[in-house]
Amino acid sequence: MTPSRHLINASVTLAATLVGVFQAAMVDAHETDYPRPTEDQLKQIEPPLEGAAEFARELYEQGRTAIGEEQMALLRRAMVHFDYARDIDRGRYPNARPRDEDYHRWRGERALQELIDSGAASLQLDFSAGAPPQQQHFPLRFDGINHRLVWKVRRGDGPMRFVRQDLSLKTERYGKHLTLEVAEGTTCFLLNLKDVPTEPATVVFQVARRGEADAFSWHSLQVETTGNGQLAVEIVEDGEPVPAMVRLRSMPSGALWAPQGAVDFRSQLHDVTKLESPPMLDIYGPMGSLELRLPGGFAGHYWVMPKGFEMSVPPGQWELTVWRGLETEPIRQMLTVQAGEWTRQRVELERWTDCAAKGWYSGDDHVHAQMLGGADADRLLALTRAMDVRVSNILAMGDSQRTYFAQRGFGPDFRVHQAGYWLVPGQEDPRSMLGHNIGLNLTAMARDLDRYLLLDWLAEEVHAQGGLFGQTHVGQNVCEAHRGMALMLPFEVYDFCSIMQSHLGTELYYDALDLGFQLTATAGSDMPYAGVLGDVRTYVHLGEKPLTPDAWFDAVRRGRTFVTNGPMLDLTVNGKLPGEVITVDGDSPLRIKASAQGIAGESAPVGLEIVSLSQVVATARPKAEGQDSLSVKLDLAPGDGRWVAARAWGANGSAAHTTPVWVHREGKRCWNRERVQPLIKKQLGVLDEIEFVVAMLEARQAQGKIGPFDFWERLILGQAEPLRGLLNQSRDRYRKLLAQADAESAADPASTPNTEGP
Repeated sequence: MTPSRHLINASVTLAATLVGVFQAAMVDAHETDYPRPTEDQLKQIEPPLEGAAEFARELYEQGRTAIGEEQMALLRRAMVHFDYARDIDRGRYPNARPRDEDYHRWRGERALQELIDSGAASLQLDFSAGAPPQQQHFPLRFDGINHRLVWKVRRGDGPMRFVRQDLSLKTERYGKHLTLEVAEGTTCFLLNLKDVPTEPATVVFQVARRGEADAFSWHSLQVETTGNGQLAVEIVEDGEPVPAMVRLRSMPSGALWAPQGAVDFRSQLHDVTKLESPPMLDIYGPMGSLELRLPGGFAGHYWVMPKGFEMSVPPGQWELTVWRGLETEPIRQMLTVQAGEWTRQRVELERWTDCAAKGWYSGDDHVHAQMLGGADADRLLALTRAMDVRVSNILAMGDSQRTYFAQRGFGPDFRVHQAGYWLVPGQEDPRSMLGHNIGLNLTAMARDLDRYLLLDWLAEEVHAQGGLFGQTHVGQNVCEAHRGMALMLPFEVYDFCSIMQSHLGTELYYDALDLGFQLTATAGSDMPYAGVLGDVRTYVHLGEKPLTPDAWFDAVRRGRTFVTNGPMLDLTVNGKLPGEVITVDGDSPLRIKASAQGIAGESAPVGLEIVSLSQVVATARPKAEGQDSLSVKLDLAPGDGRWVAARAWGANGSAAHTTPVWVHREGKRCWNRERVQPLIKKQLGVLDEIEFVVAMLEARQAQGKIGPFDFWERLILGQAEPLRGLLNQSRDRYRKLLAQADAESAADPASTPNTEGP
């Protein structure tokens, strides 16, 4: 009996209970559920504060340099809750409870009030009863770039309100005063001062009660811009100018400054939802910067600089940070700028390793950005060169309603190349209840809404184009990756799966490997949702072959990869590289060699492990402070066959992992036979979960609860029967694997266990 037949006839009460389960599964592609308040927390909710969310959003997006780093942490906290409240209001969480939106709104307002009370306001006026006379003239110095100010005006007791206001200082009429309108209580202003004079000036502003024409207090700003100096920075590698990621901060405030000539990607990237902090699903920063979520001390906001820069800056101390990928030593320098003088700095970057010279070439399998013309491509090339990523896969993205991040075309004619760096169009589509799938090296978009859930068709279409088919978000086990993996693994159509996106995750990957599925490990940033192009990456081995996209994709297909966001890895088993197959017919031990290297104090490995059949069989740890490399050599019994991989952990929290070397014994599958039964039970449970969701949706349809705008639901209903057919095929294949495991055990019950160690 199929679950659907039972559920369609279920009671209305049961169907209503299941609606929440289904709707949670239909949450937008890159979202997770939100933190739910307790009953005690709901009792603490206070009435809303006027303008708070809008104030916080503009301060976060446009005025971050108006506050310090400590206040920035409070602002991030406020934004997390404001975004939860906004998304609940927009229906992104259909299973939201009635007062959860109010709770997150209130939590955001509390964090914003704490920010204001912590001293964020650069000007404060207090007109409440008993307050002393207020200062009338205020000196105001500008840095020439950031003109956003946070001001706080108190008038008696009452709630705090938040106002965003533009004030132009371009006026010749002293009688035409600039006005701040205040209400009872405390009014917080986020002021965007425009047309700031370049010479010393006095500007008058007035304070009035809201709704009243006459002001009750007048004040002046003694505006003075600093006498600037000139800063010129040249960035070179091997004596030649190179693109790089640059961060410039005035000290000791830590305020970020945008270097002139930086690349701005906002026209090519979509606004995305900030879910949690840190990290948040949003790489946008102040003034067009991108947030590198690097492990260790070099994380933060950077600008993409196609070359060096020169600009006018206020005198004082400046911190300059230059970052260019994982193979280059990052640079952090302190500079002193004098008024009226030039400060010239030549930054000479040096590689601590040159992977290309060893035949290894980096890539990112998961980048979203519009690429409709030469200007779009030039900006992306500047980024991929600044991050030192040799092959960047720029993916159009789709869902059941539309596509995003448009590409001008696919195939060799639409690849872009510059100085050994490549941009290659591909796709992340479908994104569905079965997870997110990636097609690399395509000649056309593989998209058919009538077969959107039929991943066997999709894999066949991608392979017919000569492309690679894979599942992403596997390492994080989010966006229903477990469903797609469970469904399609026994068809053996995956060329790769992405096990690193912001961090390394191996649960689903090891499950697949232990069932004998030979999957290539890849990594992708998922820009702009989870990171910046190249902050995690896949290295592929080409050996003596020159780098071309086709050679790179062929190496991915053959499994010659490791993934990393820090350490570099080497692994051989009997001289074979990751992805290669060794066939054994005796019990001679496997000769395993592995090494890991990194930057001292940052990506230098603090642990190197050999993993086989999900078990750590050898470990190396540093023996001396400052050690920047580790190595392992061991002999390991081949058993009935096994997979062998290396993984490493950097001092800064970074990680790396290889695709395994596969060791086969004739007549036996390369798997962890001891785990086969529980793993297949787990996979069959996931297949039941998929069918359960479909059946529950049919129950809603039978009750007339599917509306004309329920596009996700209608798509699933239209493909329910062919999807069930695919589920049944998958179940049959798993049952055959169980039978094979039983047959192997029965044929040789005394065979060497797979899990035997060295």
